[in-house]
Amino acid sequence: MAKQEEMTLEKLAQMTQRGFLSVDKRIDGIEERMATKSDLEKFATKSDLRETEERLLDAIRGIEVKKRDFEALQSEVGELSRRVGAPEKKI
Repeated sequence: MAKQEEMTLEKLAQMTQRGFLSVDKRIDGIEERMATKSDLEKFATKSDLRETEERLLDAIRGIEVKKRDFEALQSEVGELSRRVGAPEKKI
């Protein structure tokens, strides 16, 4: 069995320093991969996001109108079917 060397304050300081250097290198790697504020601004500006939001809201409003139109048409077809005595079909 190998004899353990005595732990000195100097050895402990060296171990701690190596640990911090290792962590520092890993943090540097992460920082290189992170996007900066300017990177994100190149991707989309606030005005771009507002425009996109407005286009989405317009599309949703259009879908709601088309749904109401469809429901009204469906009701009219049902009423005409009842008038002519045709069997009602559910969609």
